[in-house]
Amino acid sequence: AGNVTFFDGVTAITGCTAIGVNAGTGIATCNIPINTYTTAGPHTITAQYLGTGNFAASALSLPTTQTVGAANTTTIVVSTTGSTSLVGASVTYTGTVSATGSGSGTVTPGNVEFFDGGNLISNCASVPVNGSGAAACIIPINTYTSIATHTITAEFLGTLNFAGSALSASITQTVIGVTTTAVVSSANPSVVGQSVTYTATASSVSGTVTSGSIEFLDGSTPIGSCNGATGVTVSSLGVANCTIPINTYTTAVSHNISAKYLGSTGSFATSTSSTLVQAVGAASTTIVVASTTGPSVVGQPVTYTGTVTSGSSSTVNAGNVTFFDGVTAITGCTA
Repeated sequence: AGNVTFFDGVTAITGCTAIGVNAGTGIATCNIPINTYTTAGPHTITAQYLGTGNFAASALSLPTTQTVGAANTTTIVVSTTGSTSLVGASVTYTGTVSATGSGSGTVTPGNVEFFDGGNLISNCASVPVNGSGAAACIIPINTYTSIATHTITAEFLGTLNFAGSALSASITQTVIGVTTTAVVSSANPSVVGQSVTYTATASSVSGTVTSGSIEFLDGSTPIGSCNGATGVTVSSLGVANCTIPINTYTTAVSHNISAKYLGSTGSFATSTSSTLVQAVGAASTTIVVASTTGPSVVGQPVTYTGTVTSGSSSTVNAGNVTFFDGVTAITGCTA
């Protein structure tokens, strides 16, 4: 019976004053909650039995030293701007440090260093963590000036309370080239029924675009004869051609043509051309007239046939014909 109070130095430990003694063993237990010891260092612990009617209070116990060491840590690094970025663009890497094992608590303060392929990143050699245990390494614009991959790691440098971490698992930052795409027409304006070829070129200041495909669109619809949404594979110079077969454009209207380079994994980014307005006008025609009767006699009925053809090879399948005798329209044969 009775109670025990525990002390850290000369201060009674909160939650450990007047702890009841186990009647069978005479033991009183003081439990220190998680995150109570937030700094590394020694604690001088003593205890005193407070006494009862049957048992007198004890003197202060001999001290025991509780040594609190630095907690172990681990570091995780991510690219908060995405694992793929553009040549010349700024990139941010974030290293987050956590306590591991029996340790706990938010790892702060402290610093994290970042590496690119094992080489210390000069402006990220000792980046302070914030209140959440995270440190940000910002790669300035125009630092990554070419198409490449970067293997990024980070480690926590350690403090009195939190031990330095091992090197984090690596992440790969892929830097790809910015592209532009332009499209031109082989015949603009064209006429109804005429074949037209669109030529699109994808280019980049980071190098010749030698891989990937270009999608051709009429308005917002991929052009089916040019492999639809899959696109046409570019040549070694970044060029792709889209040919519109004859008799595809059957009406005299404009078409809003654009070309979209679909990108190449690990090399080049997507880009879309400005709109090319393809004007399709009326096709030229000729007419040949013939008499199905041949020489006739007075009073005999005669049939004349007019055959209309188009200069664009398109079949003339609509419209009207007027027949003339000299310069006078023949009655009953107009339109």
